[in-house]
Amino acid sequence: MNKQPRQKGFSLTEVLMATGILAIGLMLVAMAFPVGVKLVSVSTERAIADAAIGEAAAKMRLYGIKPFTDSSWGWPAADPNTTCTDYEKVRATAFPANERYYPSLVPLKEEDKRYCWSILARRADTNSDAVQTTIFVCRIQGGNAKYYDMDNLPLPNNDNPWPVPVKIMVNYAAFGKTITVGPNTNFDAPTKTLTACRFFSEGCKIVEDKTGIIYTVMEMQDLPSRDGVRETLVLNNAFPNGGIADPGFPATGSAYVWVIPPAVGGSRNPCIRVWQANLTF
Repeated sequence: MNKQPRQKGFSLTEVLMATGILAIGLMLVAMAFPVGVKLVSVSTERAIADAAIGEAAAKMRLYGIKPFTDSSWGWPAADPNTTCTDYEKVRATAFPANERYYPSLVPLKEEDKRYCWSILARRADTNSDAVQTTIFVCRIQGGNAKYYDMDNLPLPNNDNPWPVPVKIMVNYAAFGKTITVGPNTNFDAPTKTLTACRFFSEGCKIVEDKTGIIYTVMEMQDLPSRDGVRETLVLNNAFPNGGIADPGFPATGSAYVWVIPPAVGGSRNPCIRVWQANLTF
């Protein structure tokens, strides 16, 4: 009687273990792809932001500024206050709107309008001609998104085609790192505080109006009323920053900050880079 040779193979346990190890490996590989794509996107946008900043600064020098005595700067001629103002209002000569996009191609197709820049200008020192220049580079959301701007407040009359800084009133106390978004007169009741809070997000940059100091919002909290509105902002540094901020700040009070709001009806922070330097004209 001939014996059949014994067939060797894998047991069910071995097959299950091998399948599990393969599944874990494939899952780790799949998880790496989104991270890689995000890192590439961030790196690309940083390079774009650097180029856009250089172009914005060059155009600011090209088109110049109005004399500091001009009322467009936002303060009376006799007032040494040096608050921030939109460069659009203090430029010496006008330039085409398309030049605020990056790249500023002529003619510019609608699909090419992916990035833009905005500038806040402030006299750095009342004893010099230096201008503290804060440049914001932002991505533009597709689908003909509209953005908030100071010229079209109060809400909901907003139809700006690109993101720009908006000035919001906040309350501060005792040189702490916490500020609170209060009811802003620019917004219609009863959503004054709620609407203004939506302009901020964790990680976004804000610029204090009087000093031009840049802060980062580290956290948003629902304090003190716990009403579902995150109106309390925790910053990376004290506000105002003692020793750097204008000594005219009282210990507690109200101030204004500039922030880039998301698109109308959106929540994503459009700002990808904030750059600041003193330029002399």
